[in-house]
Amino acid sequence: RRAVAEVIVSVSGRLCSPSLLQNQSQASIPPGVTNLRYRGTMSEEKKVGVTEEEWKQKWENSTTAWHLDEVHPVVLVHADKLVAAGKRVLVPLCGKDVSMAYLAFVRGLDVVGVDVSELAIRTFFEEHQVPFEESSDDVGCKVFRSTGGPQGYTAPAAATAAGSSGRVTIHCMSVFELSERRLGGKINAVWDRGALVAVNPDDRQRYLTAILSDFSPVYLLIVMNYDKAKMNGPPWSFEEEDICSLFAPFKMQTEGRLSSRSVLTERWEARGLDRADEHAYFIQ
Repeated sequence: RRAVAEVIVSVSGRLCSPSLLQNQSQASIPPGVTNLRYRGTMSEEKKVGVTEEEWKQKWENSTTAWHLDEVHPVVLVHADKLVAAGKRVLVPLCGKDVSMAYLAFVRGLDVVGVDVSELAIRTFFEEHQVPFEESSDDVGCKVFRSTGGPQGYTAPAAATAAGSSGRVTIHCMSVFELSERRLGGKINAVWDRGALVAVNPDDRQRYLTAILSDFSPVYLLIVMNYDKAKMNGPPWSFEEEDICSLFAPFKMQTEGRLSSRSVLTERWEARGLDRADEHAYFIQ
């Protein structure tokens, strides 16, 4: 697959050249979990403990089967919901998510990523050939900020008029350390694919509190759904009632399932599944 240096993606989900960016803009299992041990109600002795260092090691060893080399189809279809919420969108446990490039450089949003893998963060900028500067925040965590777009990129006119120049800032830190101060301002929306499904079930509320306590964003969420009797997470399986109960303390409600698609591959079959679905939800 070509480096996304030359590419953002078209509405079909395929990679495309920067020359198509203007036309698109007009038309228009996971890194970064901090020192968690996964504890649940099922066969606890079979749970796989994944620490921050182990997630970093996965990136170093290129064992990142969760990474998607295309813009996620849900983002392509529902990005307008994020755009309508405001200019800043948070991508927790972002890795080198290609959807960040689409949201920033096609839709003109100010994308704020968070991940513990410096390798994944640097790879994002390198693969997209996005110039960036590196600094540190007030507690010494590295921050990477784009200083321009990919080659051939011009900010969408609508985004420029709205005061959003289309940029990506990624903080190399634990998602549990999020705050308005650390992120340099309010967050208007969240794109969560591969983050909530990775977090230890005992830490889900703490994870959402970190994201939602300082902000009041809309939330575009992707979760996995499969037979829990056949596989232990991560990624963990979610039912709609799980999502409702998790977000209820924040007075947020789901509009119901936006879409579903099968993601069953040999990877999941090897773990004992005969069904693996992704469900999309919009919560506000």
